Amino acid sequence: MGVAGKYTLIADLLPAGQRVAGNSVFGLADQVSLMIGPALAGAVTALAGTIWAIFGVGAVIGELSAPFLRRWPVWPVMTAIVLGWGLALVPFGLPTPLWIGLAAFTAGAVIWGPWMSLSMGVFQDASPPGALAQVLAARSSLLILAAPIGIALGAPLVAALGARGTLLVSALATIALGLVTVAALLLARRAR
Repeated sequence: MGVAGKYTLIADLLPAGQRVAGNSVFGLADQVSLMIGPALAGAVTALAGTIWAIFGVGAVIGELSAPFLRRWPVWPVMTAIVLGWGLALVPFGLPTPLWIGLAAFTAGAVIWGPWMSLSMGVFQDASPPGALAQVLAARSSLLILAAPIGIALGAPLVAALGARGTLLVSALATIALGLVTVAALLLARRAR
C-alpha cells in the first residue's frame, strides 16, 4: 500500500482526534522498517557471503589435494568426485538443520576442489599436440551454453518442485550419473 493509501485508510478508519496518533504509528513503522530492513538484509547477506566463504575454504583445501590425487587412476578419482559432490548436495534437498547443510557444503567443496585441475590434466593429456587451445576453447563454448540451458531447465523444476525439491533432484541426478560412470568403468575393465 502506498503513502496515499495508508493515510487515506487512517482518515477513513479513525476519528479526526486520533488521526495524528494513527499517522504516528504508521510513521514509526516506516522508520523502524528503515532501521531493521537493512540490518536484516545485512544479516542475510552475511549468511550468504558465509556460505560461499565456507565453500571457498573447502575448495582451496580440496585443490591442494589435486597433485596427490593425480597419482591415482584419474577416471575413478573423477567419478568419486562426482559421487561425493552429489552426496554433499543431498542435505540441501532435505529438511535438515542449517549446520548440517553447511557441513555438507564444506565437505562438497573439499571434494569438488580438485575437479578443475584433474579435468584440465585429462584435456592436456588427451589433446593432440598443437590442438589444446582449440579443444579448451570448444570446451569453454559448451560451458557458456550450459549455463542458460541449465537455467531454462531449472526454472520449471523450481516452479514445480520448489528450491529444496530441485536441489534434491539435482543431487540424485548427479549421484545417478556417477553410478552410471562407475558401471561403465567396471564394464570397460572387464572387457580388457
